[in-house]
Amino acid sequence: MVTFADVAPPQAPYKVFGLGDYLDVASVQVAISQTYYIDGGTDIESGMTKALTDVFGNPGDRATVPDIMIVITDGQDFSNVTGAQQVAASRGITVFSVGVGAYVDYNQLVAIAGSTDRAYNATNFDFLDEILADICGSNSTNSVIAPRLPFSSAIAPKTCAFDVKSGFTKQEFCTARPYCHQIC
Repeated sequence: MVTFADVAPPQAPYKVFGLGDYLDVASVQVAISQTYYIDGGTDIESGMTKALTDVFGNPGDRATVPDIMIVITDGQDFSNVTGAQQVAASRGITVFSVGVGAYVDYNQLVAIAGSTDRAYNATNFDFLDEILADICGSNSTNSVIAPRLPFSSAIAPKTCAFDVKSGFTKQEFCTARPYCHQIC
């Protein structure tokens, strides 16, 4: 589980726990209930990237179990969620998005998930149980790279420093940052 906001690290994005940290549902529920809310704006791409680098492919990630990322947000932002979704899809990770409240942009939820079939919107947190039951019962584990949406430099961060230590290949980095023409 990763929390995210537009505040500086180490507050966000923050890995709360990984796939191998707890062995039963009750322990996971306790860990979730003890997670604090990070004040600030929303930075969805940073949370998705943190999950891609620090959760998936690490201890607890089982080869025989589909990789699923569920992004729950109560806001919208201007980060490159499409790039993060494409990296997830290229790694075989199916992404679901859940927006909660009045400040969520449905088009961004679709960009996060890569499909309208995996994008959910709820007016409040009371609907999460129903949505999560639908996601957990879903057979939609196909993870095909979605077509690239038209690029707008106004909504993407301008960071173009590729670091091998990031856990991304150069191809994945360039997919997530199509505006980095100098190094891609």
